[in-house]
Amino acid sequence: MSSDQSSIINHQSSIAEWRWAAIVGIIILALTFIPYTLGWLNSSPEQAFTGSFFMQGDAYSYLAKMRLGAQGRWLFQDVYAVEPHVDTLVYFSYILAGHIAGLIGGPRPSTGLLVAIFHTWRVLGAALLMWALYRFYAVLLPEVRQRRLAYFLALVGGGLGGLLALLGYGVIDGYRLIDLYLGEAYGFIALLAWPHVLTARACALLAVLHLFPLLEENKGRWQDAAVIGVLWLVMALCVPFYLLVAAAVVAVWLVLLVVRKQSVPWKGILWGGLAGLPAGLANVATLLMIRGDAVYDSWNRQNSLSAVPVWNFALVYGLPLLLAGIGGYIAWHKRLRLTELCLGWIIAATGLVLVPLNIQLRLIEGAYIPLWGLAVLGLYWLLRRLHSSWLRRIFLGSFLAVSLLTTSFLILGSSAVVSNNGAEGIFISGDLDATLEWLNHHASFDAVLLASEPVGVYAPARAGVRSVVGHGFETPDFERKEAEVRAFYSGDMSDRQRIALLECYHVDYILSGPDDREWACQDDACAGVLVNFDVLPVQVVFRQGDYTLYEVIDE
Repeated sequence: MSSDQSSIINHQSSIAEWRWAAIVGIIILALTFIPYTLGWLNSSPEQAFTGSFFMQGDAYSYLAKMRLGAQGRWLFQDVYAVEPHVDTLVYFSYILAGHIAGLIGGPRPSTGLLVAIFHTWRVLGAALLMWALYRFYAVLLPEVRQRRLAYFLALVGGGLGGLLALLGYGVIDGYRLIDLYLGEAYGFIALLAWPHVLTARACALLAVLHLFPLLEENKGRWQDAAVIGVLWLVMALCVPFYLLVAAAVVAVWLVLLVVRKQSVPWKGILWGGLAGLPAGLANVATLLMIRGDAVYDSWNRQNSLSAVPVWNFALVYGLPLLLAGIGGYIAWHKRLRLTELCLGWIIAATGLVLVPLNIQLRLIEGAYIPLWGLAVLGLYWLLRRLHSSWLRRIFLGSFLAVSLLTTSFLILGSSAVVSNNGAEGIFISGDLDATLEWLNHHASFDAVLLASEPVGVYAPARAGVRSVVGHGFETPDFERKEAEVRAFYSGDMSDRQRIALLECYHVDYILSGPDDREWACQDDACAGVLVNFDVLPVQVVFRQGDYTLYEVIDE
């Protein structure tokens, strides 16, 4: 990269600024560890902390994918699918992390090691994103105080979700406010839980920062394209659909640049297009590999995160959008750098959430980054028009207080939940943990476990086995299988039907315990019905407390 391009990207941010950004980032990252620390402190031999408290099903699935890498695999296999299906490149980042676990702990690493690598990656991904964020705002915003506020809000700022949740309105008309659960819409969620999102988002942001001089100055070299290409490839390997978001953002950005400059940056487009080829080819290869595969077709149908009503966006983004409207006008007329990118990103995100795809809501990815940057410009424009210093303090303080409510709610709420030793899905009994530990050391990598859905979603993460029913998206035909497994453990299935189910899903192990009966039974009469394992082709291989593990015998 040329010295001119480097100066544009690095801007005039001083060492003091970077020191401030690092300290703030460390403090915020430390806050994310509070719920995890409380969970581990509340863990006991009787009730073990699983290591996750937020969207546990997804978190467990990521640990399960890491086990694939530890086992020596380089391509993804759906451990929540017992049906044959093709290996693919999806979730490659977790499989790579699993290889690191395998180098340290062997092909059957402990869950503690997987969790440690997960959080190490989360810290590194957060640091990379924080660095990228401050570089972005250092280019966009002319004043240090503006950069600092935008950076702070991008890390912890949210909408009204936290306030409404505290008032008992976290769900309205059946819809949760998106800043309470959607990591693509709200930055703190990724900091709290998703290392792959942090890494992908950081790479996307760094890629557009490197692309900026190419399009702005209509020039570039192969070295520039190589850097951008690597960043986009890593982004796509972490989260494949982010490439669609990046393409849409760059397209609208280009249109605004052409309108502004009245010329087309053909050289920049050429180099930028070449840079996107590796990530594009990786995505195309993945799509071709899974095309027509019944398991992935089912996953795609079930992986639905469709759009929410407009009022949901208004409650989350209403105030920042109003301020960003003012800030966008100011940035456009002052010709601030990155203005076209910021406006293009927000416009593209607005259009993408209208695309009729099952993941359309997730296509809002990262739009909060330019939104907070422009909102801060608008906020300071308003503050300068308040002639009383105490009015400015009240206005700014009220704005920050409202913006921090969602983060406060997530930290305090999560801390309260994990402080309750025995919370369902967050803690498991020591006897169940010991049973899954036995499986981790004795079951083959492709062994199939029949258990209740709450255990089935966790078992692949803890024991490296496959589950008949587990993850709501990744288990093919989830609702049908869930009903079948409920019937197996309740009195709604005959012994012959149970044997047929074992054969149909090639079950190797069956777990019997209080969790299975409580999950399967909907009334007291059912709770007294137990499966007669004596008539099934099984033998006991492990028993501890109320839990018994049966191995299915081939007849």
